Amino acid sequence: MKSNRFFYLFLAVFLGIFDQVFNIINYEYLDKYFQKISTDPNFTAMMGSLIEFLIFAAVFYFVFKDNPLLNKMDANYERKSLKLYQIILIALGLSGLTGIWLFIVDKFLVAIPYFKNSFDTFNQAMDLGTDGSANYLISIIYGAVLAALMEELLFRGIFHNSIKILTKNRYAAIILTGILFGIWHGILVQGIYAAIGGIIFSYIYERTGKIYVTIIIHFLNNFLSTVIYDLDDIFPGLYNVFDIICMLMVPILIYILYKLKSDKKEIQGES
Repeated sequence: MKSNRFFYLFLAVFLGIFDQVFNIINYEYLDKYFQKISTDPNFTAMMGSLIEFLIFAAVFYFVFKDNPLLNKMDANYERKSLKLYQIILIALGLSGLTGIWLFIVDKFLVAIPYFKNSFDTFNQAMDLGTDGSANYLISIIYGAVLAALMEELLFRGIFHNSIKILTKNRYAAIILTGILFGIWHGILVQGIYAAIGGIIFSYIYERTGKIYVTIIIHFLNNFLSTVIYDLDDIFPGLYNVFDIICMLMVPILIYILYKLKSDKKEIQGES
């Protein structure tokens, strides 16, 4: 059984390293081939995310779907479901948390040089492709659709389940996967809110047992933020209104997460 669990440790570490190495190969070597198809700055990233999504989807399906170790842990675990309107409210609330964090950074933490440099780097990364050189459809497919699919399958589908099997503790999986999700984003300012969001995603995945739920929430979070940001050029001030609405959704987000809690006391290490 112990050697069995080490397989999941190896799998998680291998795929984590693969993701980083593949991104380097994608931008430094494969980019010149993708440039022959499209000069869009997001096209290479989109193709890389598509390839990774297919790999992670295959691993998730063949390794973790109906996994006997997970099934044993979850045999008596109470699951809950979310309705569509709750999923939408969660996505808006997550955007609100991001907005609150960025407001704090912009108004207070930029006085600290390290945070200022990180915030400047973050803003430059967010502005990538907004100069008119990027195809809007490609930007949406890459930034909203494939990002949600690839990241959720890697972190919730593979990392979360691997850590859960290794530690025999679903709460360790929730926290550690969220932290890894934040570190993976690289930029400190972005990494902090990504870690908080990652913990929430993992909690929702654990409570519902449905990875498509976190994929939809992740997609809506990315898609709405992108679309509203672009529409702000046509309707000045729209993004600020959206930001305020999302911030007002934060208490609702907390309430929904609270209602997702188990009504039963769970005994850890039951497997």
